[in-house]
Amino acid sequence: MDKNLEQFIRRYLREYYNEDVDIELTEDLSIEKDLGIIDEDIDDFLTQFITEFSVDYKRFESKRYFTTESWVFSVFRFVFGQRKWLPLPVDKLETFTIAHLQKAVENGFLI
Repeated sequence: MDKNLEQFIRRYLREYYNEDVDIELTEDLSIEKDLGIIDEDIDDFLTQFITEFSVDYKRFESKRYFTTESWVFSVFRFVFGQRKWLPLPVDKLETFTIAHLQKAVENGFLI
């Protein structure tokens, strides 16, 4: 895993939980289930990630991974003409993992 990505995640978790989180970060860890970053905090996490790593997010469909589309991405989609508002049913959601972030760092875009 990219060392900068690992540092970013650890720094975010430290700020999120107000303490150091002792967990081995592997690419298969879920952002929601394993790291506990949920709801509006996912917006904040992804916004910080996109900013920190200068990642293009225009093709990112948060509704594939999260029960409610983050308001940040909903607004951007609406402004840019992609009016896809409804999330998938919970049983059809894909798991958003650290591997997705790693690929975004490598490729320069989040999908």
